[in-house]
Amino acid sequence: MNQAKRAILVVSFGTTIRETRQANIDVLETEIRRQYPQWEVRRAFTSGMVRARILEEEGVRIDPPATALENLRREGFTEVVVQPTHIIPGDEYDRLTAAMEPFRTAGAFSSFRLGRPLLCCAGPEPERPDDYRIAVAALTEQLPDFTAEDDCWVILMGHGTGHQSDHCYDLLQSRLDAAGLPVFTATVEGSRTFEDALAWLERGRANKVVLMPFMLVAGDHALNDMAGEEPDSWRSRLQSLGFRVESCLRGLGENPAFRRIYLQHVAEAGDYCGCD
Repeated sequence: MNQAKRAILVVSFGTTIRETRQANIDVLETEIRRQYPQWEVRRAFTSGMVRARILEEEGVRIDPPATALENLRREGFTEVVVQPTHIIPGDEYDRLTAAMEPFRTAGAFSSFRLGRPLLCCAGPEPERPDDYRIAVAALTEQLPDFTAEDDCWVILMGHGTGHQSDHCYDLLQSRLDAAGLPVFTATVEGSRTFEDALAWLERGRANKVVLMPFMLVAGDHALNDMAGEEPDSWRSRLQSLGFRVESCLRGLGENPAFRRIYLQHVAEAGDYCGCD
């Protein structure tokens, strides 16, 4: 009896910066392969711009989700898990589910499952997981020792979005506050702004600020908008206000605890029943 062909499609936004791609996305995919040795593990990127630049600069072709799924169908795979590495179920996640829809309606795979992005379920536990609490627990593994530096506070840089899922960053902040951590979540493009972070700093006694990307990879936003030398970067603006600033240029994918979360989401992937 022939064994069913099974595949896990790991879907990321992607990044053009090879070093951070290797340190975050490659390492995560390698751990998924190690955890699921009987499954084919493949890659797709949702960003057309990233895919085009990688092809132009590195000569490497990375498929969009629809192409990757079509290849799996054509090659006779029958069981497929799609695991996004996106932080929230925003625009990129919607594009992913839209790409999955034709394969669902056509019954292309006998088993077609979708894993959660990093932040999705908000409990209540134990009936449903609290992805936000779990993410905060993982984050503590890379935070400074606040007992040794009680004047050190942390600002997280999330991407943010005009999508309704931008509220996920508010839920994350609520869990950070509940844990009593001097950590504030601001975003590049969402409702939680850097100005909000500055107002938060004014209410405390911080002399040192650590900037961290709350993104899978430390890409252009982290390197330039957060830690760049330009006067409008978050780092430069904080320094101009007299703060000592340290920039952590590591994506979440470099933290083993966050990689374990994605592995758990693969294990918990549920049947994909169509777009909401």
